[in-house]
Amino acid sequence: MRTLLLSALALLLAATAGAASLDKALVQEAVESAARRNLPDTVVEVEVHSVFVRSTVDVPTGAAVSLRVRADGDEDWLGQASLQGIVTVNGERLDPIRITADIVAFVEVPVVREPVARGERVRDDHLSMVRREADNLPNGTLRRIASIVGREAKRDLGLNQLVRSTDLDSPVDAERNRPVTLVVGSGALRVTAAGVLKQDGRLGDLVPVWSPSTKSVVHGILRSSDVVEVPLASATALRN
Repeated sequence: MRTLLLSALALLLAATAGAASLDKALVQEAVESAARRNLPDTVVEVEVHSVFVRSTVDVPTGAAVSLRVRADGDEDWLGQASLQGIVTVNGERLDPIRITADIVAFVEVPVVREPVARGERVRDDHLSMVRREADNLPNGTLRRIASIVGREAKRDLGLNQLVRSTDLDSPVDAERNRPVTLVVGSGALRVTAAGVLKQDGRLGDLVPVWSPSTKSVVHGILRSSDVVEVPLASATALRN
C-alpha cells in the first residue's frame, strides 16, 4: 500500500512540475478575437485591458492548447465584461473557465474641423473623421458625414466638436427642385403627373409642387421622397 501511495505521489509531482498556467497572451488574443466577432462592423479597432482568469488551469508543457471565448449570458462586449472560456488541451475539452476583461472599442465619427456659425449650413469641408471610444460617445452623436452635411446649425459648432442630432435642424426627406410624382386618388383610380418640388420638405409636410404639364403650382402631402399626394380638392389644376 505504501509503495502505491509513493508511486501516486511521484506521478502527481511529475505532472505538476511539467505543467504551467494558461498563457496570458493566448487569453488576451482569444478575448480580442471574440470581441471583434461580436461587435458591430462600425468598430474599427478593439483594445483589451486588465484580463484576469478567475479559474486555475494547469497546461502540460508542450501540449496543444486552444481557447474559445464567449459572453457569459447576456454580457455586453464593451467595458468590464464577464466572459467564459472553453479550453481544449491536446484535443480534450476542459471545464469552462471564467474570465474578466476591460474591452474598449473605437469607431470613426465626424468632428468639426472648421467652426460652423449658428444658422450656417454644414459643408463637407467643415468636417473630418476621427477615432473615438464607442462607449464614451454622447447620446445622439451623428456617426456619418452624410447625416450632417447640408443641415443648418442650431448653435455655434466649435473646433473638434462632435456633432449631435440636437445641434442641427431636422433633415429634409426631399430637397427643393427634386423631381417628384404627383398622385391624385387611390387604388386603381389614380392619376399621376410629373412635378418639381418648390421647397425642401419632410414626410407629412404640405409642399408646393410645380406641374410642368399645366404650368401651375399645386399643393400636396409629401408621402415619400419621390411621391406627393394631392388632395382631390386641390387637383383641379392637374385636370385643366
